[in-house]
Amino acid sequence: MEYVKDSIKNLVKQMRRCELNDDKSQFMIIKYSLVTLLRKYFDKKPIVFVSEGALEKSKEINVDLFNATWSDQTKFDKGRKIFHLEHKYTVSDMINDMTENPNQIENILESYEVGWVLKVEDSRLKRTNRKNHDVSYAQAGIIPKYRE
Repeated sequence: MEYVKDSIKNLVKQMRRCELNDDKSQFMIIKYSLVTLLRKYFDKKPIVFVSEGALEKSKEINVDLFNATWSDQTKFDKGRKIFHLEHKYTVSDMINDMTENPNQIENILESYEVGWVLKVEDSRLKRTNRKNHDVSYAQAGIIPKYRE
């Protein structure tokens, strides 16, 4: 994934240039590209956690969420009505951290946590600016269960 990481670093560099030149139009185009790239990048990473609620529901329908991808979801969750593939460290928060600390991009990428939660749990989470992801989950009553 070396080329993908290089692309991420370059997009962050270009976003910072746009910020310096107050070019919001190009900034938004580049940010949209970075969001898409990050989501595709994380699609290739393993599921890190499943919420306690999602784990219980998955047992009822005999699905191993630790080995289920977003692409698999419609096979066990028609219409994507039960489960949500959640970025605990949100993509928007990662982008903000990358633009503020471009020398930390590799560390930020390694800090990802993607997992399955119930839609009802996801509705209790703040979309962005989760300064402390663990606290955000605790406040929303979400208990992550990690791979053993």
